[in-house]
Amino acid sequence: MAISPITSIKPFYGWYIVGVCWYCLLTGFGLIAYAYVLYFDSWLSTFEWSRGTLAASVTIGMLTITFLSPLIGKGTDRFGSRIVLIIGTSVLGLGFSLLRFMQEPWHLYCLCMFFYTGFSATSMATMSSLLGRWFVNRRGLAIGIAYTGVGFGGVIFALVTNFLITQLGWRDASTTLGLVVFFTQLPLIIFIIRSNPSDIGEVPDGYSKNQTQNSSENTTILTGLSLSKAAVTAKFWILLLFFTTSLFSASGIWTQMQAFIVDNGYPASLASTLISINGFIAIFVKFGYGYFGAKLPTKPLLLFAGSMAFFAPFIMLLIVEFNAPSNFAVLLILPLAIGGTAFSTLIPIISAICFGIKHIGSISGTFSSAFSLGIAFGPLCIGQLYDLTGSYALPAYIFCAISIASMIALTMGPKLRYTSPTDVIIN
Repeated sequence: MAISPITSIKPFYGWYIVGVCWYCLLTGFGLIAYAYVLYFDSWLSTFEWSRGTLAASVTIGMLTITFLSPLIGKGTDRFGSRIVLIIGTSVLGLGFSLLRFMQEPWHLYCLCMFFYTGFSATSMATMSSLLGRWFVNRRGLAIGIAYTGVGFGGVIFALVTNFLITQLGWRDASTTLGLVVFFTQLPLIIFIIRSNPSDIGEVPDGYSKNQTQNSSENTTILTGLSLSKAAVTAKFWILLLFFTTSLFSASGIWTQMQAFIVDNGYPASLASTLISINGFIAIFVKFGYGYFGAKLPTKPLLLFAGSMAFFAPFIMLLIVEFNAPSNFAVLLILPLAIGGTAFSTLIPIISAICFGIKHIGSISGTFSSAFSLGIAFGPLCIGQLYDLTGSYALPAYIFCAISIASMIALTMGPKLRYTSPTDVIIN
């Protein structure tokens, strides 16, 4: 029988959950993915550290996320999303505010491990689990709305961070941003977030209990390969390579964009503006990849996103090796916005298309770990090679070559399509 949401003047409480998730993604990604790299120019001037030293801090942070994500997922299942979000917000906000006290590189590395832990607890894994419990039929819509917070975070935090650094200095700016996140986000989580609809007597999607019971008459066949079975297929390893290398290139260029733009004669404030533009574009890009991800042929869509990871280092290479006009540097924002923001949306979609949905969590989680490793080591590679050679030419060549190799492997590899296995379950 058909199921329809109950008619009620009172809005479904799940949409308040979506609103808080939107704000958590706005602040978390705004602070870590967008605001953090804008401090690099100030730290280069204050401490005279190398670019490799600063890039290594991103690597340490992303490795922290890679190792802690499984534990955070288990903590969410055991203790509930609300507790995880409360602890994560406290660690994120207070940790970032403590940047004002650092004097040595090891201070920065320790603080990165600390507030990246908070970021991991308040971002994708926890949000997906929380929204998955509150929504079933409207899960895609809820996640789509919540994840626009990532793009809005880029727009807002890039502009605000540049203003605060200019007006207050980087030490007061970091404390201000950290405490703003702590004091605005924590009350929302405490007073609004509930881990499960049953905690307040509701059910997913806002259906009545009778409708939920009657919905058991509708059966859905869920099929899919287990992680162990998927891991013996060629397409699994090709996709793993593709996701890793694409983010390896994009994240490396992203962390050096401000320094590269300054090297080419532009003010650091321009980088802040471009990072804000990146966030604005990401709002639409994430919706676009989500909407077309299951509608367009898989390989061409992935190749399009991957080609953007190639064009970013290619633009850098044109400038440093082939004397292209320095104003080409501002074009870096386009491939980074179109390609670099694509894969967090595409990973769960591609996982379902290629391997079914029965074990999509474990498979997409493995791809996400590869995603994190690429983000971790890309900045380290470009930073260390710049310190050794005094130029971005060598890392740009490496990024271009790796991107081309992964796209060739994807093109020549097997079809990215799921064929029905013999094992099915009825849910």
